[in-house]
Amino acid sequence: MKGADIASTCFSSQDAITLSLPPYLPSLPPSLPFHSVSSLDGDAPPVALQQTFLFPHPILSLGSTLTSRGITTKALLLGYAPGQILLLDRRFLDPRRPTSLPPSKAEKAEGLPPYSPHLPLIPPHVLTYNHTLHNLHTLHTSPSSLESTTLLLGLGELDLFFTRLHPSSKPFDLLPETFNHFLVSVVLLVSVVGVWFLGRAAQAKTLREAWA
Repeated sequence: MKGADIASTCFSSQDAITLSLPPYLPSLPPSLPFHSVSSLDGDAPPVALQQTFLFPHPILSLGSTLTSRGITTKALLLGYAPGQILLLDRRFLDPRRPTSLPPSKAEKAEGLPPYSPHLPLIPPHVLTYNHTLHNLHTLHTSPSSLESTTLLLGLGELDLFFTRLHPSSKPFDLLPETFNHFLVSVVLLVSVVGVWFLGRAAQAKTLREAWA
């Protein structure tokens, strides 16, 4: 879903999140032909889960990250008063967050944090840092040439804010800053020189054997 597809009007600081899941289908016997199985069969109604979350500031705009192939985990973008933009992991809004402690093994495997009604405001995830967008009203996202990177444009009454962000927290298709380019260059150079030297040695040996 594109960021522009999400309503960008003002929201209250308390919203209900609803998630619809497909109905539970029991395991089928192996003898049943594959072509006769349909997800439309059965009378089981869909399972709807709902959970309520609180945010400490009025929400001015909503958006979501967008990547070129949709492989990267999506995250929610929150524009909140007085004009900041927060990158929020979608797992914090999952209504399946366990309410009982300790969580079961299945819940741990999902990677969902325990339920808390208050959404966290994590300072490192505030994309605008110490900048304020006056009267922030719209968030536009667009994919980039890298799957791990999303382009974000925040629109205010007088201000514009543009940045690149990584929904998965760590870019998986970029070399880290600590990557040793010098060592790779030296290894590549030694390999080229070694191949050239061995090639000349093989030619000389072949020539000697031809004259023997």
